[in-house]
Amino acid sequence: MSHWIATLTPGLERPLLDEVKQRRPESRPGYRRPGLITFTEDGLSPETPLFPAGCAFAQQWGHSLGVIKDDAALAAAVAGAGLDELQVFARPSGEDTDSDAVVERVAYISRLLGAALPGLRQSPGARRNHALLGVIVAPDEPTVLVRLARGNEWGPLPGGRWPNEAPADSPSRDWAKLDEAIAWSRLPLKAGQRALVLGDVGGASRLNLLRRGLLVTGVDNHPLPPVLAEAGPGLTQLAQPMSQLRWESLTDPLDWLLMDVNLAPALALRGLRRLLPPLRKRLQGALLSLKLNDEAALAGVPKLIEQAAALGLGAARVRHLPSQRREFWVALGSRA
Repeated sequence: MSHWIATLTPGLERPLLDEVKQRRPESRPGYRRPGLITFTEDGLSPETPLFPAGCAFAQQWGHSLGVIKDDAALAAAVAGAGLDELQVFARPSGEDTDSDAVVERVAYISRLLGAALPGLRQSPGARRNHALLGVIVAPDEPTVLVRLARGNEWGPLPGGRWPNEAPADSPSRDWAKLDEAIAWSRLPLKAGQRALVLGDVGGASRLNLLRRGLLVTGVDNHPLPPVLAEAGPGLTQLAQPMSQLRWESLTDPLDWLLMDVNLAPALALRGLRRLLPPLRKRLQGALLSLKLNDEAALAGVPKLIEQAAALGLGAARVRHLPSQRREFWVALGSRA
């Protein structure tokens, strides 16, 4: 009997468990903490790929190498794992993932292992398709060791994050969300193309696209933040909610669509289907942020994915990313 571990954003246990039940029905969920679930599976080899094509609702996953309750025994356990590279990262814990206690714990374990095992590579960036050791920490809790086999679904930084740094004038955290979505999806957005942005309360996503050199048509009935009001001719703003938008208003040729509206996901997709018929031939793809703010949405994720894939904008890929909360991305279209 062997164990594997998935880390996730607390609150998204339901869609993760549903996905595992569908894709690895032989796995049985067991020990769990906020942000971490352990699964048991008979006859599982440490080299067995768990999700070669990605697991949408796990931030990272890998084969369990044990739980170390005593920091004094940690270096020996790490050395015994037989891997030459490691990443130390915090177990996802929601709003307090970057709290002082978490940051201090990660730094302490990194220093401890660096001093005890100077020949072991601790790198903020990991090689793709290369096995490495994940050292998962949380304040006042045992350390969990996991054999990770990095794939293209993860960012290079510890915990599967992507490097992103919002500018000082970004109106909200949505800058980081979109940065991660573009990096993960590898959709070939290019300067000079035009994107239709539905929603984006606060304006950070529109600002992100404008700074990338895209032309942006925004649809949102909230006041523009000053940084967007001064954005210049690259932004065309339609001050209305998506529900009132008529496709006849969209006279500019569109290459990409971004939807990030504060609506129930089924309602958001229904509104999008109404707009798409005349636009579908021109669009190269889309990024859709679908909210999971209630139990009905959490239970309905498989159907939501089917509905998004049926929009006719290319192959659908699904991912919950580290900068997101109770929501997930659907990428439609071809990768670069």
